[in-house]
Amino acid sequence: MTINIDLWVWELEELTPAKSQTTLSVEEQARAANYVRREDGNRFASGRAGMRAILANYAGTHAASLAFDIAGRKKPVLPGGPAFNLSHSGNVAVMAVTPDREEASVQVGVDIEAHRAVEPRIAEFSFSRAEQRALVPLTGPNWTDAFFRCWTRKEAVIKALGQGLYLDLRSFDVTLTDDQPAKLLRMAPGHPAPDRWQMVSFQLSASLPGALACISGGHPLNITVRDAPDSLDPVFCF
Repeated sequence: MTINIDLWVWELEELTPAKSQTTLSVEEQARAANYVRREDGNRFASGRAGMRAILANYAGTHAASLAFDIAGRKKPVLPGGPAFNLSHSGNVAVMAVTPDREEASVQVGVDIEAHRAVEPRIAEFSFSRAEQRALVPLTGPNWTDAFFRCWTRKEAVIKALGQGLYLDLRSFDVTLTDDQPAKLLRMAPGHPAPDRWQMVSFQLSASLPGALACISGGHPLNITVRDAPDSLDPVFCF
């Protein structure tokens, strides 16, 4: 058995209030308006509008009519499927979707993070001891690459679980060096064991890494990239 996943990639556009009202719920509009920076609110609205447009095609309905439930810690889910997860960084958004209705119960998480300046102490607070040891011999760009590999993989895991930052990031281990495939190595008790997971890393650009984590029962993933803009050239590492 193979788990099919569509990975949608698009660039966020600024939405005017009038345009967002045609698609977004009242709650989504309020969240967009509450951002301190207008640019961040616009990107949130654009991401949600894109998410709705894509999911409407799978569900066979209108984007504005989609009603989401909440699973875990504020993870939106669509009753009856498909399973999905959204992430955006800067002006780029990605969304993982399981197109097959029988796989609606599959849990999936995706994360992208643009490179930026990072204080090494963030790894001390956020990464497990094993992950910190793997970072020690690395310096400069190699350290930055490994840090964001680790960060996106860990974020994808907690998003698949629907736990947000309520799950201690130090309670599980992922690979992070460039000579290792993306993999969950250790998981906190009470959650699916590592052999129940599949993980994939990817690069949308040299400084925009991402990761996808799926509680697939150990079944392999078949990923199809949908509509990636010409400015990006996704590279996947299985």
